Amino acid sequence: MNLTRLVLGNLMTNCYILKNKEQKLAAVIDPAADAPRILAELEGYQAAFILLTHGHFDHILALDELREATGMPVYVHRDDADFLTDARKNYSLPATGKNRTFRPAEHLLEGGERIAFGNEILRVLHTPGHTMGSVCYRIGSTIFSGDTLFENDMGRTDLYGGNQALLMKSLKTLCSIPGNADIFPGHGMATTLEAERENNIFLRYLDEPYGTHFIQ
Repeated sequence: MNLTRLVLGNLMTNCYILKNKEQKLAAVIDPAADAPRILAELEGYQAAFILLTHGHFDHILALDELREATGMPVYVHRDDADFLTDARKNYSLPATGKNRTFRPAEHLLEGGERIAFGNEILRVLHTPGHTMGSVCYRIGSTIFSGDTLFENDMGRTDLYGGNQALLMKSLKTLCSIPGNADIFPGHGMATTLEAERENNIFLRYLDEPYGTHFIQ
């Protein structure tokens, strides 16, 4: 698998282009903005699908333009499905003053699915907390963590559907994955699961009583 990272939009959101060079397939994770730039990366490949880690506006601004140009179906978790059609839930209206809505997704996820990408498999991990429908996608030793896990940080939980206790449980789920996966988050630079186990304060104290290290 070949991977391209594009940093797009005012919130510097990561959009990832996955390419299966042997079978000339391409997939997009979180089409944040600038559809022409994303489309340029797809030239010469059959566009397979669009995967959303969650439904916030800064991860989906190029969604419909990309769908119209390629016909790619969209996958999103069921609990974030209405973010696409509700500008308050996707936070575009409060954040930008603009009512940004999108066509419903073709495929609704539950968590646990295996999505074929040519001869490779993407596994869907339901990791609620940033939103109720947040997911991570795992392919081989690579995890696309959306806004669940960042380098030395975790996602915010103060927007619609956010839940800090659930997010901590999701981080524990990620920590339990064996080995040292590469982590590609929704914002910021890539990291590794081992580095986060060692350095991320939110992961280091997961086995202790909730909140004991964050009381001032």
